[in-house]
Amino acid sequence: MPNTIEQEILKQFKVDKNRDLLVPDREFLLANITPAVKAAKKELEVHGLEFSGLANWQKAQTFPEKAKGFLVKVFQGLELGMIDELNVPYQLRVSSLRPIHKHLDKESSNSIEVKLMFMGGSTRNTNLMTIGEIAQEALGNGTKVIVMCGASLIDGGKKFTNHNAQKEINRIIADCASKNQKVFIIAANMGQRSFSIPGLGVVYLCYDRGQEGATRQKLSRVLTADTLDKVGRIVSCSFDPNRDDKIDAEIFATADHIAERKGLPWAEALKYVLSTNSNIYKFSDNGAILMDADEYIKNTIDQRRAHRQIGAMVNINKFDDQTLAEWVNADSDYSKNDPTGTTPAGETWDPNKPKAPKKPKNAKPGELTKEQKDARSKARASIITFLENFHYIKESTDTTSVKEMLNEIRNSKEDQEWLYEYYGISIGTIDRSLLSGGLNYKHLEIALNI
Repeated sequence: MPNTIEQEILKQFKVDKNRDLLVPDREFLLANITPAVKAAKKELEVHGLEFSGLANWQKAQTFPEKAKGFLVKVFQGLELGMIDELNVPYQLRVSSLRPIHKHLDKESSNSIEVKLMFMGGSTRNTNLMTIGEIAQEALGNGTKVIVMCGASLIDGGKKFTNHNAQKEINRIIADCASKNQKVFIIAANMGQRSFSIPGLGVVYLCYDRGQEGATRQKLSRVLTADTLDKVGRIVSCSFDPNRDDKIDAEIFATADHIAERKGLPWAEALKYVLSTNSNIYKFSDNGAILMDADEYIKNTIDQRRAHRQIGAMVNINKFDDQTLAEWVNADSDYSKNDPTGTTPAGETWDPNKPKAPKKPKNAKPGELTKEQKDARSKARASIITFLENFHYIKESTDTTSVKEMLNEIRNSKEDQEWLYEYYGISIGTIDRSLLSGGLNYKHLEIALNI
């Protein structure tokens, strides 16, 4: 039996299990937004108006007035249940999944839905305000639409800032809860970091694939918990869910962490993540359908998404000028795998609408110039192409070890000539990339075994 002093000491180290359990589960939901396009097109045709091509998020957020019909259908589909393929409560209910997490107001005992929609990071504040007006008109007085940006005025004439956003949003949520009014927040850049709203149940990601570099921060906003049973829903709204790569970075980064922590092979870690705390569902007419791990991995490979994520792990900034230049000049515009088409973007509404002029941007001190950014983009494209086709090196050797494969090339002039002819890169460039730490053997192992 421990003495009294020992008991007191042990009390200080008691584990709060409830605190650990408070980390919420998460579910990724893939919503096909094209039914909203079709509904808007049909409505325009009834009034004798033309609908030209397929809309996309960037155009809708650049010309929200012209995209109003489409945006109205999106908001009504997501929030008012007018399009089953978009309606989250319907999808969850039909599939017998837990309902949307709600904010509980202790004073009034009212429970209200709180949701956050992120538009593309390039959306201007003026356009964001217009989108907010369209949303409020579409959703009606039962929902309070809040546009969280520097142009939006809070009560008393104050403007939203990164410093006050969390405090003001929580205050507004409490006020809306007392009136039993839903809260729908629209943002672009503000609120993606250091923004914790416990009652937030859903985050919508509404921007084109590959457009946003801060998706991991954005989707994390839904992971602040206030109850033990919370499920944070991340809904990726896409014009082609099969090619939607907005959640890939989070899935791959989690798998990378699990592989290191548990000592698992990377491909096994990816399956572990997909089968435990990162369920992915596709919306359908008959409810949300769970994607199995093999289906998700196959899609990421077929659509060249997997190797883009591996390429994104490579730290190009560690390369010296010579190494960077050699990657820039390597092959990047082909794939030895079966090519996959892309979804046509088309026009939003008017094919003759004026294009917004691009303003020249001068680099600030310490900021990369446009030429330097372009060079890094080209180098990364070459690295991704190299990773995507790295398995051909394995097929030409008798070993499964990446280090031994590269050693074979180092010891054979013929293999070195083949490498340069096939990839447009030399073994010396690969060696310098590895020595810099920007590229490492782990990236090559993942590319080889996924």
